[in-house]
Amino acid sequence: MSEPSVFHGWRTRVFHWSRDRGVLLRAAFSIVAMGFLAGSALVWMRAEGPPAPGSTPGPLARQLQQEYARLHQATEPDLRGFCTWITTLMEKMRASAAGRGGGHDSLRQVHTLLAATGRVREHDIGVLLGRHAPGAAGGLFKAYLEASLLPESTEGRAARQRLQSIAAQPDAPPCACELTASLAMQDEDPHTALAWMLREGMLHADARPVRERAVVLALEWKQVESLRQMRAVPGWIEACPPLEQHLAGGLLQDVPLQWKALLKDHFIDIPWLQVIFTLLAGGVWGFILIQHDQKDHGRWVRPVLPLIAGVASVWPTLSLLYWQEGVQGLDPHAPFPHDLWYNLIGVGLREELCKLALFAPFLPWLVKGRVPGRALITGAFVGLGFAIEENVQYYQQGGASEVIGRLLTANFLHLALTGIAAQALYRMFRSGFATAGEFVGTFASVVLVHGLYDWLIGTDTLEIGGWLAVALFCVMAMRFFDLLAQEVELKRSTLSLRAAFILGCALIVALIFILAGLHGGSMKEIARAGQSCVSIVPVAVLYWRRFEHA
Repeated sequence: MSEPSVFHGWRTRVFHWSRDRGVLLRAAFSIVAMGFLAGSALVWMRAEGPPAPGSTPGPLARQLQQEYARLHQATEPDLRGFCTWITTLMEKMRASAAGRGGGHDSLRQVHTLLAATGRVREHDIGVLLGRHAPGAAGGLFKAYLEASLLPESTEGRAARQRLQSIAAQPDAPPCACELTASLAMQDEDPHTALAWMLREGMLHADARPVRERAVVLALEWKQVESLRQMRAVPGWIEACPPLEQHLAGGLLQDVPLQWKALLKDHFIDIPWLQVIFTLLAGGVWGFILIQHDQKDHGRWVRPVLPLIAGVASVWPTLSLLYWQEGVQGLDPHAPFPHDLWYNLIGVGLREELCKLALFAPFLPWLVKGRVPGRALITGAFVGLGFAIEENVQYYQQGGASEVIGRLLTANFLHLALTGIAAQALYRMFRSGFATAGEFVGTFASVVLVHGLYDWLIGTDTLEIGGWLAVALFCVMAMRFFDLLAQEVELKRSTLSLRAAFILGCALIVALIFILAGLHGGSMKEIARAGQSCVSIVPVAVLYWRRFEHA
């Protein structure tokens, strides 16, 4: 008689191990410990001793060095490239001088050295001027350098006046307006700088760098009229990166531009690391929701369309955001109670309304099928899709340490709120609008909870706002789980929900430690990552206890 296969009875073993509290905790701690050790090892391998003070240039300094090397080695004139480089260098020097005492004296010393040797620090400006700005163009740059390095002197003011008079001519030569704009930026006058950038872009179609900078400046200061002027010039905004096009479309209320740019931004420059993290985090809740659905062959396929609908619901949400802030004047940074009002009718209403609108196309199928709990689960997947799309942006801004916090709070809150509202909408349609009052009350409650939660975690008005937000979150979590238990009779699966949750969280925490070691390069980053994970342990305990018998 042959020996049984090593895989014989694996389902039974997984079933029992995934419900053994001790096994799960040991496995989770082992995964987290391996991630911590791997992250620490990466820090240790990359350690090269403390760098000497000032020996490591920042990103801008490295960019200036690389561009200088390119311009110095170039055999063909590059007037635009040289103009961008010299204005960036001068603005950096002026900003550094302003941050130190005696800044104008140090700038005068730089000017003296430039006049004597043709160099600014390690950069041979004289060679670059002769190569990239010969003839009359060189005079513009010499006046610009004098105005930048001698801002308070008679010579500097005279040079500035000469440059401005040339830039104001109807047929101003290339770079004259751009150099004048740079002087305004050095004086911290962005509105004047934007006007000169607009003029440069209007006069010279090849001024792509200054055109893009004008778009960025107009977005930063919300200069809608300036953006309209740029939009009227074919190819101006379209030549910018997709994200800037998207933001410009939002301020201009140009929905086609906004959505087209968002599509480009998603598929041209894909942040794969953030996408992998958000799919992994979403996969934990996706697995748990699928286990509550009807056990048939289609249960792994049914969530796909609701997830896509949830991802798509972010787009109209962004359009509403720009309309509410640009047209209605809602301000997230306004004082109380206006900030609360923003979170209620801004964040809460627009997000829940858009998610529910993208859930609505599934109603005919749900009403026809009348499968218990499926409307709740479908709505939850729409909310999860919204969270997955939203996560990418948050992970890009806050790094990998945001993953575990959003997995346990924002991701679940989105799916829970949308699931509850979707279930109420489904009941209203199934009853022939007999429960319309119940739906209105439920939807209003969902919007209120969403808005209050966002306000509490961001407000300084209440010292205990964070704790109140956690309490509100726990109440909604219990409400969702209770509703799910009423609608669906959960059948035990091979892998328990508790195991899927705790092992998924452990894997994410381990990856956070590894990435902290890989990109942070210090044990401080490892400790910061660990602190962000420890802070949400109370919320994790809530889920651990809820999935105890699942």
